[in-house]
Amino acid sequence: MVSSIQNCFDIRATYAAFNTYNRCVTWIRDHSSHIYSKLADIVALARLHLLNTAYSVWTYKEWIIAGGVSAAVIGVAWLIINYIRNRPQYPTVNLRSTLNLAELTIQISKAEPLPPNVMLSFCVDTSSSMDGEREEAVKRGVNIVLDSAQKVVNATRGAKISIGINGFNNKARKIVKQTKLTSTATSPMLNIKNQLDNYRSNGGTNILAGLIESIKALETNLKIHKATLPVIILLSDGEDNLDSDHIASIHNKLNALQAQLFVIGIGDRHNKETLRNLASSKIFRGTYIDTTLGKDTIESAISKIYSQVISSYQNLELTSPQLPSGTWSVINTSILIENGQTKFVLGSLPEGETLKKYIKIHGDKLKEPLKLSTVSFNLAFQDTKGRKGIFTLQWNPKTTIDNQLITAALKAGV
Repeated sequence: MVSSIQNCFDIRATYAAFNTYNRCVTWIRDHSSHIYSKLADIVALARLHLLNTAYSVWTYKEWIIAGGVSAAVIGVAWLIINYIRNRPQYPTVNLRSTLNLAELTIQISKAEPLPPNVMLSFCVDTSSSMDGEREEAVKRGVNIVLDSAQKVVNATRGAKISIGINGFNNKARKIVKQTKLTSTATSPMLNIKNQLDNYRSNGGTNILAGLIESIKALETNLKIHKATLPVIILLSDGEDNLDSDHIASIHNKLNALQAQLFVIGIGDRHNKETLRNLASSKIFRGTYIDTTLGKDTIESAISKIYSQVISSYQNLELTSPQLPSGTWSVINTSILIENGQTKFVLGSLPEGETLKKYIKIHGDKLKEPLKLSTVSFNLAFQDTKGRKGIFTLQWNPKTTIDNQLITAALKAGV
């Protein structure tokens, strides 16, 4: 029965479709002659419309040309402004060389001051083991930074510094939301210091939760303040273990933000391996400071990091595409070897200071003769707005020996 009904519906549908087709064919046949007779009128009307359009264009040609030129000028101006805005501010760099020695000088032009533009987020261990002197030392160190940052904002036109403080024990906690410092009478400094002073340490240690909270705060604020250098300072005395997947996830997020990470290890029981791995890996390079080595206290480590991050230039690094690893050195400078390439980390350069380094090529370690005129160096840097730049410096040996340069290099210990 169902089959018979279905067949009936199929037949009726087919008939309806066929009937519609016949109607369309009949309409086209009956009206084709009428459409053809009107074709000439349609063509004439279209031609007239085109002529009127052309006449209008010619009549207002001056306005049209002026509009086109204005649009082009605005477009070019936008491109130039965008280029200037995204172009890093370059320091003054000079490379003097004689024989196999060179003197590299980097300084900031006083005529072009570069005010700091930094978003600083403290990520503080607030577990029970931090209670007492360690907590007080952290608070003293952060207070030193707050006072110094306020002075910079008051004295330096265009300086932009914001500070936030997140804590963590078993879970993350917000101590001070990310706050922009101002030079007005209504400065938020008093409120920041009160909130800093009022937190207390207790509970366990969950470093991952604290870092995630700090990263979220930076992500939120960077949507508003895009041309800012984001920095996280992690302080912990805990024994928390982070596996490689968690560390890789943190480093990927920091890379996406182009953020810097400083890790300060406190107390003999902190997990040095975990904090060291957290600071740097194959995909991210931060800085780890172990306060148990006696070189830095909690306060001095915080102050040292702050001085670095508000410097006009950070992440100064020197490489050479022609010189193989082990054939050259920079006196009193940290060395990194990545993918077989030697990289010397020159550090940072605060405004008003001059950085001077001596480079030496070790001829006895070269496997084949080297023309010094072909040697060059790439000096990479990052300014306070997070913009990256690079210099290419050519080694141009003089025909005469520069005794002053050699004497200066010897005094520096080359």
